[in-house]
Amino acid sequence: MNDTTGTIGVVANPSPGQDTQFDWRLLSNVAYRWNGFNAGFTWRFLPKIDNQAQVTSPTSTVQGTPSYSVFNLFGSYSFAKTQIRIGIDNVLDKEPPVVGSNPGNAAGIGRDSNADITNPGFYDALGRRYYVGVKTSF
Repeated sequence: MNDTTGTIGVVANPSPGQDTQFDWRLLSNVAYRWNGFNAGFTWRFLPKIDNQAQVTSPTSTVQGTPSYSVFNLFGSYSFAKTQIRIGIDNVLDKEPPVVGSNPGNAAGIGRDSNADITNPGFYDALGRRYYVGVKTSF
């Protein structure tokens, strides 16, 4: 059995030893509060990572995945017994990277058969989105 820890792939149900995990990830959150006003942003960063196929076959042409950053903005305002929230997720509308891209070799052997597959467990497949919310108590 090969240890694929620290690599990524598109295995739906990995068996033990086939974990597709990053060695590290970064999530930063900066916010400012003043009276009933709150605003901030988050930054999620995933480093570049090798593909699982390179563990079982070191000569594989399957490429790793580049580093990836997503930024989110949020804000809220509270008054009396009401809070209004707004936000934008994936502000820069960052496309998710392809996981398991295989350009093949010069002869065209091993052509890419999954040019549009990502791993939505790690990468934002939805794109930019907005939200508004109101919370009140009586």
